[in-house]
Amino acid sequence: MILQSLVKLYETLADQGKVSRPGWCNAKVSYAVVLNHDGTIKDIVSVKQKVKRGKKTVEIPIIMQVPEMVTRANNIASSFLCENAKYLFGIDEKMSLRTLECFKAAKKKHLDILDVVDSPVAQTVCNFFRSWDPEQALDQPAVAKLAEEFYKGGNLVFEVDGEYVHDNEEVRRAWMDYSSVPYEMVIGRCLITGEEAEIARTHGKIKGVPGAQSSGASLVSFNGASLESYEKTQSYNAPISTYAAYAYVTALNYLLSTDGYHSKVGDSMVVFWTDSGDVDDVSRLRKMMGSINEKDHTPTDTDEKLYVLCLAPNAGRIAVRFFYEDAIGVIWENLSEHASRMKIVKPVFEDQEFINIWQMLMETVNQNLTDKTPVPHMSAMTLQSVISDTPYPQSLYAGVLSRIRAEHKGVTYRKVSIIKAFLIKNYKWEEGKNMEALNEGCKDRAYILGRLFAVMEKAQKEAVGNINQTICDKFYNSACTTPRSIFPVLIRLSNSHLSKLKRTKPGRGYYFTAKMQDLMDKIPVTDDDPGFPRRFSYEDQGKFALGYYHQMRAEYTSSKLKDNDSEGDQTNAENMEEN
Repeated sequence: MILQSLVKLYETLADQGKVSRPGWCNAKVSYAVVLNHDGTIKDIVSVKQKVKRGKKTVEIPIIMQVPEMVTRANNIASSFLCENAKYLFGIDEKMSLRTLECFKAAKKKHLDILDVVDSPVAQTVCNFFRSWDPEQALDQPAVAKLAEEFYKGGNLVFEVDGEYVHDNEEVRRAWMDYSSVPYEMVIGRCLITGEEAEIARTHGKIKGVPGAQSSGASLVSFNGASLESYEKTQSYNAPISTYAAYAYVTALNYLLSTDGYHSKVGDSMVVFWTDSGDVDDVSRLRKMMGSINEKDHTPTDTDEKLYVLCLAPNAGRIAVRFFYEDAIGVIWENLSEHASRMKIVKPVFEDQEFINIWQMLMETVNQNLTDKTPVPHMSAMTLQSVISDTPYPQSLYAGVLSRIRAEHKGVTYRKVSIIKAFLIKNYKWEEGKNMEALNEGCKDRAYILGRLFAVMEKAQKEAVGNINQTICDKFYNSACTTPRSIFPVLIRLSNSHLSKLKRTKPGRGYYFTAKMQDLMDKIPVTDDDPGFPRRFSYEDQGKFALGYYHQMRAEYTSSKLKDNDSEGDQTNAENMEEN
C-alpha cells in the first residue's frame, strides 16, 4: 500500500508539472560552469538562492530538473551534465588516483552521449572534456577561487550562451535515447501496477531522512545472499517495474525536499500527503494536529484521504516506522477524541489550549540533560496512536511516571494530562472521562489517597510556613508505590501539623481536619484490609498522581478566592504548581 500510494501521488504531481518524468530528476544545484565554444571556462557563477531561516538569511542550492542522477555506493559512476567537482573537474582535497578515475568516468560518459550530437552546445561540452587537465585545474582562476566550496560538495551544471546545457533540445533527445537502452532487460509482473513490464534491478535513493546517509538510502533493497530467494538477485526478489520504482522514489523525494509535506518528530521523519497533492491542504492538516481546538483549521473536505508515512534511518536503508491512511474526517475525529482525553484543569499561567505531540514526548525527558532526545520509537508510536485512535505506547506512560518520581515536584499539568489520557484509553477507565477537574464523588482508592496526600501537604505548608522539604519532596515516591508502609507515618505527622494550625489558625486547622476525615471515611477498611494497599500498580500510580493534582488545583483555587490579592498573580501560581 505504501508504494502504490506513492506511485499514485507521483502521477498526480507529474500531471501538475511538479515532478520530473522518467529519465529526469530534481536535483540541488549550487554552481553553473559557463563555457566558451572552444571548451574553456568563461566563469563559474553561483545559482544559489537566498532564503530566510529564522532571523538569518542563508544561501541554499536551487532545484533544477536534470538528467536522472546515478546511485553510487563505493563504485565510480558519473551522472550526466549535473555532478560535483570531483567528477567534472577531477579535484578534491586529497587529489588521489581515485579522483582522476572519477573525472575519466565523467569524460567517457559525456563523450559517449554528446560526441555524435550535431549541436554547437553539445560540441562545446565535448571540447571541455577533451581539453581539460585535472592536474592543472587549480591554475584556472575561476576554479581556484571556489575550490574550498567545491571540496564541501554540491552539484554543478554547464551553461553555454545563456542556456543550461541540460535544457538544450538536441541534448535532451540524446539523453533520452541513451537512457532508454536497458542495462539488463528482465520482464516480469510488477507488484505495484500489476502489469508485465521491465523489472528494476535496483531502486533509487531516498534523501532527506535525518540520520541516514547523506547520499541517500534505499527503501527497498536486497544486498545480501541471505535476503535473496529462488536464485533471484537484488530487487528482482520483489519485482517492481522500472516505471513504478522511479515513480515512488521521485514522489517520496519530492515530499522530503518540499516544505510543508514533512515534519521531524523525535528521531523520525514524518511525511504527509493527500490525493490532490496540494501542499496547502497538507499544511492545514499539520496545523490541525498542532492546534485541534482552533476553529480555523477545521477540515472542509472530510472525505479526502490523508496519508501519513513515518520513516527512520537504519544503517544503509530507511526503516518504515508506520504507515497510516484514512479519511480526513476520521482523523479529525480521532484528534478530537485525543484532545478530549487530554483535557484537564489548568494552572492560571498556562495559556496553551492543546498539548502537541512533541510537548508530550518532552515530558518523559530529564530537562537537565544536554541531550533531550526522547526514547527511540516513542515519537512514532505516540503519533500513530493519536491519529489512529489506538492505545498510547506504554513507554510514554512509564516515562511520565518515572519523571514524576525523579523530580518529586513533577506532578504538573502536562504530565497529568498524559496520565489521564492514558488511563482512559489504555486502561479503559470510563470514570476518567469525567475527570477534567476534581471529582468529589470518585471512590477509587488510589485517587482518594492522592487527594489525601495533597491535603496533608497543604496542611503542612500552612502550619510550618516556608520549608525546605515538604512531605511531597520526601515521601511522594513511597506514597504512590507502597502506601501501606508510609501513610501511617504521614498521618502522625499531619496530626502534629493540625494541632499547630488549630492553635495559630483555628479555622484552617478545623478545615483540614474535616477534609482529611472526609477522605479517610471514603477508604474502605475491613479486618483483612487496613485501607492502605501494600503496593500500587502502574494504573494506580497514575490515578494517585491525578488525585493529587486535582486536589492541589482545588486547594489553590480555594486559596485564590479567599485571598485574591496575595495569591492571584502568576508568580505565586507558578510557585504553587512547583510545590
